[in-house]
Amino acid sequence: MKYLMEKKNHCMHSFERLVRKMSMQIKDPREQDIFCSLLTRKDGMQELVEKYGLSAKELASMYERSVEEIMDDWDAMAQERQELQAIRVRYRNCRSLLSKRNIDRTPVRVVVPFKERGIPVEYLKMLSTPLAVLEITPRILRRLREYNIYLLEDLLRFVKKNGFNALAKLHGIGMKSCEDLYSVLKRKGIMESKDNCHLFQYIWV
Repeated sequence: MKYLMEKKNHCMHSFERLVRKMSMQIKDPREQDIFCSLLTRKDGMQELVEKYGLSAKELASMYERSVEEIMDDWDAMAQERQELQAIRVRYRNCRSLLSKRNIDRTPVRVVVPFKERGIPVEYLKMLSTPLAVLEITPRILRRLREYNIYLLEDLLRFVKKNGFNALAKLHGIGMKSCEDLYSVLKRKGIMESKDNCHLFQYIWV
């Protein structure tokens, strides 16, 4: 019982912190206080009506306006986050293309052949997925990190460039670990075969 009460108090504390962070999107201090108080039940409607000299209808209207303001800002932030993810993937693609091996040097110009394409939002999220959340064993994760492979995008870029079985040649991985890793990626629907992945088209090497 004591453990459940501690968990409940911890969850309430976390919820209150979340509400306070959300309320920072509200410009009007009164509306900010009303939003926090009603959601966390710090004050009831009657207390807030008396505190600010408002009618119940005015209070409800201010609360509704606050919620809409937060939702609008939330949507804008989500859109900006997606655009930032796309920029990061594009940057890593360009960095891969600009490696010495991929540049054709001539006395006159530098040619970097590539074809850029937009990346759907759901694929952006997949490419940005940390490998640690894909049920890959900690030992394999540690070995991959030695080669700066942290995200699904990093792993797929290596595979697209070198072939899947090349992972077995990395220090400390071996063929069995390579097969275990492939099983995870296939089970998650990330790779159709060792040579085929629907995300390859968004990765430049």
